[in-house]
Amino acid sequence: MITIAFALLLLALLSSCSNNKEKVLVVIDSTKIDKTSAANTEMLSTSIVGDLLFNPILFQDARLSPHNVLAEDVKVLSGNKVIEVKLRDGIRFHNGREFNASDIHNAIDNAMKLNEKNRELFKGLQVEVLDKTRFRLKSDSPIRDPYILLNNIGDYESGFSEALVGTGPFRFGRWLDNGLELVANKDYFEGKPKIDKVVYIYEDDEKKRLRRLLSGEADLMVCLSPGIVRFLEKDNRFHLNKISGGYYTSLFFNTGSSLFSDGAVRKAVSMAINRERVIDKGLMGAGTPAYAPFKPEIMPEKFKKNNFEFRPREAAKLLADAGWRKGNGDILEKNGIKLRFSFYYNADQAELKKVVDIIQQQLFEAGIEARSVPIMFYEFMEKNIKAGDYDAYLGANSEYEENNFTTWHSSFIAKSEAANFSRYSNREVDLLLEKIRESSDIGEKKKLYLRIQEALNEDVPAAFLYNTVIYTAASRRFKGAEEFVGNVYSVHKIKDWSINEDIK
Repeated sequence: MITIAFALLLLALLSSCSNNKEKVLVVIDSTKIDKTSAANTEMLSTSIVGDLLFNPILFQDARLSPHNVLAEDVKVLSGNKVIEVKLRDGIRFHNGREFNASDIHNAIDNAMKLNEKNRELFKGLQVEVLDKTRFRLKSDSPIRDPYILLNNIGDYESGFSEALVGTGPFRFGRWLDNGLELVANKDYFEGKPKIDKVVYIYEDDEKKRLRRLLSGEADLMVCLSPGIVRFLEKDNRFHLNKISGGYYTSLFFNTGSSLFSDGAVRKAVSMAINRERVIDKGLMGAGTPAYAPFKPEIMPEKFKKNNFEFRPREAAKLLADAGWRKGNGDILEKNGIKLRFSFYYNADQAELKKVVDIIQQQLFEAGIEARSVPIMFYEFMEKNIKAGDYDAYLGANSEYEENNFTTWHSSFIAKSEAANFSRYSNREVDLLLEKIRESSDIGEKKKLYLRIQEALNEDVPAAFLYNTVIYTAASRRFKGAEEFVGNVYSVHKIKDWSINEDIK
């Protein structure tokens, strides 16, 4: 009897020790965040660390759907000229002070200090505090996407370079030699995180990051190169996930040039490019085919085809119907002129060299000679785009919504700062973009984007090639890690991760 009682007591003690063991998540990344770099506020605010320390009013996911965080309710009124926000009760900063509507002035000021994009976003905005939990944002003209704006308003109590005080699920613990330690916010308004600590380690060498992941010194690694991903695919200790990297790469046709003023030639060149092969051989699989200048998640499958998929026979027919015939060599000719063009490509993007070689070979097989010229992006913008002195340009552009107003909006075509690489002009697209700007209805916005896609599919101002992707590796020791894809929303969910006791 004594033996049984003693055994039960020992078991209870062991169980208690096991339950009291700190649950620590170790993140290893290439973004330098330590005591000396904390003053780099923009870098910190866009990192995993920033997403764990600070909260926005809401998140907007890849499908444009908003997810309230600090907000309990959001109303967009008067044709996007007024946003009314009701904050949650019981939100406190890490230092114990209550977060309320009067903090919004400070939050917007701090957001505007981060970068020029935010300064433009908040330009002309008036703030009206209604009571302790409610405030209004007002503008004389429609606010350019209310949800993007609220996504950029956070809880920055003391600024980034001082005490790192926010309202997030984790609070600052201490600086490390090569990173920092965060501890669970026990007073978090959604409940204390299940993980006790998050240790962030900075390491710029990817091979060293990988070694620490494989040895068990790290649990989460983001921004993996394709070679590392293929290596880790054989290791069942990790969840491998990917998310859109926020950029699409295209061969932008100068629609004002003598060759690409012909829509049939633009369509033929687009159809002659095998995007799947470009991604597989040029990027080692680190991409998804692009069919539009928008987030791929908002585009239904039926719009991801037509003139932006590999159809070499139709490309050949288009060129033949346009008068291009086989000459003495491999390159098609028309009126004694060979079907050839030059295209600049962004020399800042290292992966583009392989992509360029593959595209040139594919176009050569279609009877088209494409000559490539590397150029620094700023040089291209300064010299060539102003004068229109180019046939085409191969490079990346942001797929985020706010970028569409400068890339595909004809009213900006004469502005040197606009990245309208195709010198595209379409009045219908202008009007559709203005409706998107003024709409807060997600369903309506998606319909408008689909109509823009139909217009681009007919005009083909660019051969959209691929969307970049970001890979992440997370240890299976954590329940919830299987859903981690590196975006802000999945980082916020780290607070709900727990230890998988079945995996040692």
